[in-house]
Amino acid sequence: MKTFFISVSSAILLSILCGCASIHHGEEATTRSVAERWFKAIEDGDVDTALNMLDDKIVWQNIPKAKGLSDIIPWLGTYRGREEVIKSFRIWGENSDVNSFKVEKILVQGNEVIGLCHEIATIKETGIRAEIFFIQYFTVENEKLVQWRSFWDPCPYISAFRGQEVEYLEPR
Repeated sequence: MKTFFISVSSAILLSILCGCASIHHGEEATTRSVAERWFKAIEDGDVDTALNMLDDKIVWQNIPKAKGLSDIIPWLGTYRGREEVIKSFRIWGENSDVNSFKVEKILVQGNEVIGLCHEIATIKETGIRAEIFFIQYFTVENEKLVQWRSFWDPCPYISAFRGQEVEYLEPR
């Protein structure tokens, strides 16, 4: 029975990731529209549009603060409210230049969104490039992002802040 459950769960997850099982209800269509506008604003560098899509009481967790890690990457942590999120963006912009940001995949279920993103940035202090793939997970209410979490491997940024080049795989 356990194997059957795992197989069925894997099949459902795979079908969702492939877009085979997506059901678009009114809420999902609205959420998808918000997600597409959000990611387009970020890809285009349209800060005003992106910031206007944040609820005033948004909670954003960009990797939890951790002693030692947050000292290296100063914009990590949990931010409550639109003004705190804006402050974290300023810190990010003071320390890095985004060379490329691309959304690879958007998944929507109800009022929840998962976006697979690819970012290349250069750390200003060292001139070293950091390249990451990361997940943005957020919840939409009243066409605004109300809760947002980012999941990514900070190693490329740590290396770049330390002045160390990272060897990246070439895309196929």
